[in-house]
Amino acid sequence: MSETSTVVSGSLSAGSSLTAVLGVEGLPGVGKSLICSTAMRDPQIDYVVIIETEGGGHSKELIDFAFQGKTPKNVRIMKANTFASYKINKKNQKIEEIHDKELPANKTKWETDTHLYVEGVTSKVRRFNFAIQFNKIKKNVLIILDSLGNIQSVRGLAGTPDMGKRGQDFTNFFKNFDNEFERSNMTFLFANKMYSKFDQWDPWASTGGQSPIYNSSLYIRLSDTSETDDKTDAEKTA
Repeated sequence: MSETSTVVSGSLSAGSSLTAVLGVEGLPGVGKSLICSTAMRDPQIDYVVIIETEGGGHSKELIDFAFQGKTPKNVRIMKANTFASYKINKKNQKIEEIHDKELPANKTKWETDTHLYVEGVTSKVRRFNFAIQFNKIKKNVLIILDSLGNIQSVRGLAGTPDMGKRGQDFTNFFKNFDNEFERSNMTFLFANKMYSKFDQWDPWASTGGQSPIYNSSLYIRLSDTSETDDKTDAEKTA
């Protein structure tokens, strides 16, 4: 689906995929966040979780657009910047990746005299998924991640060479949750960024490599087109 160009006209009002994982990629300004926002309007969705990676009130803007300035009680915002969890040494500001099981069980203990613990996206989603499964909650849940392209590896966040760790984090995330989302009746919708590469046939590449594409139930590439791009010269002069 990444090679398919679809021209969308008119006003998008609602809708979300019934598949487990849906990805939307494109250059800035093509409407990725708009797709995420309108998906929240689907009347079949009972609960929405937004994983915010951009800051600056971006998630609040999505909610305002979707619900016309109102904040419904069934929408929750969670912030994250890495897939893996990590801790920060308060003395020397050293950032160190940790296993999710090393996070203190009590959130009030995530900040100690010596360290600050930060939960990654993988742990947040797993915890939420387990809560739904173990409590046998029969709700339609939509998780939105905008944008996948902003997620870093802990190594990258610490300013050290990434050495492929970010790509590995992408792969592990989708491998862990592909089947879990379907089992929990959850839809995972993410926006992804693109960057340029030196290839005349396909000058754009997806953030995270092939993993987000091939692990998605549906993956769409949005393109910026004009109203005349799909018309012949004869039609333009008619």
